[in-house]
Amino acid sequence: LALLGAVYFGRWQVFAWVAVADGMAQFSTALIQRAVGRHRPRVHTLIAEPHSYSFPSGHTASSFACAVVLVSFAPRLRVPLYLLAALIGLSRAYVGVHYPLDVLGGALWGIVVGTVILYLEDARPVFPRRSAAGATGLRRRAAGRRRSRRARRAG
Repeated sequence: LALLGAVYFGRWQVFAWVAVADGMAQFSTALIQRAVGRHRPRVHTLIAEPHSYSFPSGHTASSFACAVVLVSFAPRLRVPLYLLAALIGLSRAYVGVHYPLDVLGGALWGIVVGTVILYLEDARPVFPRRSAAGATGLRRRAAGRRRSRRARRAG
């Protein structure tokens, strides 16, 4: 989704920050899983049982981290993006590889990771491009883009 958005909007930095959010979520959940050491449910799974630990859900954390970053760029897609992330999390419990608490923990951790990524993105200096008002960050750029569309409609 991030790649499609980057191509459609011509904003490759969005794809880069989503990739960073995904990588950071996957890496950090792997560390947390090793530290917690919670075993997976002992049920008949619908997919091959992963060999890693269960808490928190890495798929859910990654989905929510990416959704947080994408929503900051495209706020109108807030509901479908968060719904998709929630469905990915629920699917992990449905197929039998996570407990519901694993999914909830993954969602919360993903939101934390996504928020940290947005903070890092807002804090970094942007040398080649600055908006007319001098604002940086995906959220400020998206807000400026929305205002200019409204201005075009009014004018």
